Parts: sequence; structure tokens; C-alpha cells
Amino acid sequence: MVGDRIKFLREGLNQSQEELASAIGMHSNTVARWERGELVPRGTSLSKLAQALNTSTGYLLGETDDPARADASSVSQKSADTPQTQAGQDLDTLIKELASKNPDLVIHLRSTAQNLKDLSDEAKQAIADGLKYVLGLAELDDLPRLKKDGGRGKI
Repeated sequence: MVGDRIKFLREGLNQSQEELASAIGMHSNTVARWERGELVPRGTSLSKLAQALNTSTGYLLGETDDPARADASSVSQKSADTPQTQAGQDLDTLIKELASKNPDLVIHLRSTAQNLKDLSDEAKQAIADGLKYVLGLAELDDLPRLKKDGGRGKI
């Protein structure tokens, strides 16, 4: 499946295997092996491949059937249309920032953002605090909710 998707998108861009390989800094034999299903692209190769083919890693890996490349603005489009509490707005902003640092996370974050309305404010704040810590926007000392239990992240 991965190989078929790579080949379909590459041919749709009228690129040869050599041209695609050159665009992502790989050897054309690697692209050929991906397309034949002998290898599966991983890590930075997968990210570069998705970018060169103007799609998402999720599409290449079969996690979605939508080949359109998602962008950070679509992560919280649904939640931006409705009023939110401050905790919800903070979480939405942090998810956008995380997605901007790693666009390949957008596919996974999209479903999270659409389900934010189902979370309590306390849960939203706990997630926001954790993201602030992970993104380096706050120290553990600044997040008493996370610190009070020794950093184990329990609410």
C-alpha cells in the first residue's frame, strides 16, 4: 500500500524515481524499493518524502485516505468556530504551536482538536500544562498541577 501511494503521487507529479530521489536526498534504488514494497520509509526520510509529494505521512502510511497535506491551521479549525474557555483556547494554541514545529503531527492532532469540547476544563488545563512543558515554554516549577505529584502527570 505504501509503495502504491508513493508511485501514484510521484507519477501524478510527472516525476521519475531519480527526480524524486534527488529531491529528498536519497538514491533512486531506495525509491524503487519503496514502490515495490521491499522497504518502508521511516523517520526523516518519510517526512521528506511526504513533503516532496505534497502529502502527509499519514496518507503515505495508510492512516488516512486523504492525500491532501494538512497544515497547522486546520488542526483546530472546528474548535475555532465555537467559543471556548480559556483552558480550551490555551490548549488549542499549544496544539497549533506543536503542529508548526512538526507538521507531520497534524494528522494525529486533528482528531484531538475536534474532541476538545468533550474534555473537562481541568483535563484541558492538564494537557495544556504538559504541552507547555514539552515545548519548553514552562519549567516544571511553573506548573504546580504537574509538580504536585512528583512530575508523574496525574491530576
